[in-house]
Amino acid sequence: MSLYRDEGVVLRTSKLGEADRIITILTRGHGKIRAVAKGVRRTKSRFGARLEPFMRVDVLIAEGRSLDVVSQAEAVAAYGAPIAADYAAYEAANVIVETIDKIASTEHEQLPNQYRLLIGALNALAKQSHAPQAIGDSYVMRALALAGWTPRLGTCVVCGKAEPAYLSIASGGVMCEADHTTDARRIAPFVLNQFDALIRGDWSVLDAAPVERVVQELVGRLGGVLPRTPDSFAALDRFMSMAFENVDYTSLDIPAAPFSDPARIPDFPKNKVPRHIGVIMDGNGRWAKQRGMVRTNGHQAAEPVVFDTIAGAIEAGVRYLSLYTFSTENWKRSPQEVRFLMGFSREIIHRRVEQMDEWGVRVRWSGRRPKLWKSVIDELEAAEERTKNNKVIDVVFCINYGGRAEIADACAAIAREVRDGKISGDRVTEKMIADHLYNPDIPDCDLVIRTSGEQRTSNFLPWEAAYAELDFVPELFPDCGRDVLWRSIDHYIHRDRRFGGVK
Repeated sequence: MSLYRDEGVVLRTSKLGEADRIITILTRGHGKIRAVAKGVRRTKSRFGARLEPFMRVDVLIAEGRSLDVVSQAEAVAAYGAPIAADYAAYEAANVIVETIDKIASTEHEQLPNQYRLLIGALNALAKQSHAPQAIGDSYVMRALALAGWTPRLGTCVVCGKAEPAYLSIASGGVMCEADHTTDARRIAPFVLNQFDALIRGDWSVLDAAPVERVVQELVGRLGGVLPRTPDSFAALDRFMSMAFENVDYTSLDIPAAPFSDPARIPDFPKNKVPRHIGVIMDGNGRWAKQRGMVRTNGHQAAEPVVFDTIAGAIEAGVRYLSLYTFSTENWKRSPQEVRFLMGFSREIIHRRVEQMDEWGVRVRWSGRRPKLWKSVIDELEAAEERTKNNKVIDVVFCINYGGRAEIADACAAIAREVRDGKISGDRVTEKMIADHLYNPDIPDCDLVIRTSGEQRTSNFLPWEAAYAELDFVPELFPDCGRDVLWRSIDHYIHRDRRFGGVK
C-alpha cells in the first residue's frame, strides 16, 4: 500500500459505519480527495478535531482500492473554531466550501490556485479581516473567475462597446443600450463597480461600504447559493458557467495526454487515414429531451465529447478536423438558446485554449463576422494567435458558418477584384473560388461524419466536401467520442474511392 503526504482543507464529512467518516479534502498537490478516517467518531480518536470542516491539516494518506485511508493528520491552521464562533462567518464559510466542492468536480485534479484562494478566504474569515458576507461573495466570484467563468464587465458582450448599461447573467456580462436582451437588468455604475471589486478582491472598495443588496443578488444568481440556507447549495448546479441553466460541469472531464493506452488505438494502414475530417455534431437537443432535460443540457454534455474526439483524431493521425459548431441557420432557434450557444462557445474556447495549446492544436475559425458576438470573435482570434505555430492538428471551429454563405462570400470577393481590374470576369475558375474560401490553405474534406442518424449535410462544407465520403452514424453526439470517430475512419479506409473514374 503506497503512501502520500499533502496539505489540505477539510471541506465536508459524512458518516461511515459506527465509528468512521469519509473526509472530503481539497489538497495543495493532489486536488480534491475522499478518504476514510477510521475511528474518528470515537471519543478517544487519535485524530481529535483535526478532521472537522474548515480545518487546514497536513495528512498522510494510504492509497486504497476504492477509498484512500487517512493514516495521520496534523493541524496546520485551526480555522474552524473562530469561524464557528461567528454565525455570519460560519454561513460564509459554508458557502465557500460548498462552492469549491462543486468547482472541483474531478478528484485528484490539481488546483493550486483554487487551493490558495480557499485558504486565503478561510484565513480572512477566521481573523475577521473583512465583513464575512463580502469575503464569501468575493470568494465565489473569484473562484468562478479562476475556473474560467468570468463575466465580461468592461464592454458589451454583443458589440464590444464600452457602454455598459445592463447586465445579463445568461449572456455572460454587460450589454449596451442598443443590444441588451429582455433578461438583462439595468445596472448603476456604483453597483457595477462593487460587483467588479468582488471579482478583483479590491478591499479598498469593499471595506468602504456594505455589499449592496442588488450585488448580493447578482452573486447569488452567478454562484447559485442565495438565499444562504443549507438547501440552497444544491442550486450551484444551476449555474457554474455564466448562469447557463442547469449546467452540470461534472461532465467536463478532460481527456489526459497521452490520451489512450497505445493498445487501444486502432492500427490504421499507413497513409490511409483521412487527412481532413468534418463532423456535424448533431443530436444534442434530442439527447437532453430523452433524459427529461432542457436542450441546453445537451450542449453542455457535448463539450467533453468534442475534446475526446479531438484527442482521438490526434491519435489516429488526422491532420485537419472541422467541427460544425453553430450554423448561419441556427439563429432561427429561440433567443434563449442562441444566447446560451454564443456564451457557451465563448467560454469553451476561453477555458480550453491552454489544453489545446498543450496538445499541439492550432485553433482555426470558419464563418461570418456579421451577427456573431464580438466577445466570441475576440476569444477565437486570441486562441488563433496563441496556437498559430502548432502543427499536430488544425481544429476548425465552424461558428456562424454556412456553406452557401461561404461560397457567396468568395464570389463577392472575386467580384470586387473584377471591379478593381485585378482579374478578368471571364477567367473565374474553380481554383479561384477555392482560393477565396474562408481557409483556402486547408485541403478538401475527405470524410464527413454526421451523428444522430440524420442523413443530410445541412449546408456543411458543400465546396470542400464535394468528393468526401459520408458516414451517418446512429449515436447522438453526446454519446459519441473517439471510438465513434475511429469506427468512421475504419469505414472510410475500406471504401472504394474513384473520384469519377474507373478502377
